[in-house]
Amino acid sequence: MYKKFLYINFIILFNFCLTSKEKVITGVEVYSQPNRIIFISTGKASENAIKKDIRVIKETTSKEAARLLLENELNKNQYRTIRDKVKITYIEFINDGEYCKITAEYTP
Repeated sequence: MYKKFLYINFIILFNFCLTSKEKVITGVEVYSQPNRIIFISTGKASENAIKKDIRVIKETTSKEAARLLLENELNKNQYRTIRDKVKITYIEFINDGEYCKITAEYTP
């Protein structure tokens, strides 16, 4: 009886792990290092794209959201002299395209 209980709990936990989505925080993180600045911008797909559940639409809208967040961060006065020299180094989609993470870097 105890083994059956453990087996059922294992199946429930396994199914939860397969269906649960990672919680992602949107916004821009800035990491200043001695000879470079790293920007990590995370955007979320539009609610309409998420509702339709079409991966390409989710990827398109989440990437645009991440790009706009990064652009807004780079338009701050403290980055006005370097904004044209920042290069995107990595783009990652999370949760089947629901979120997009863009990593950009400035190296003098």
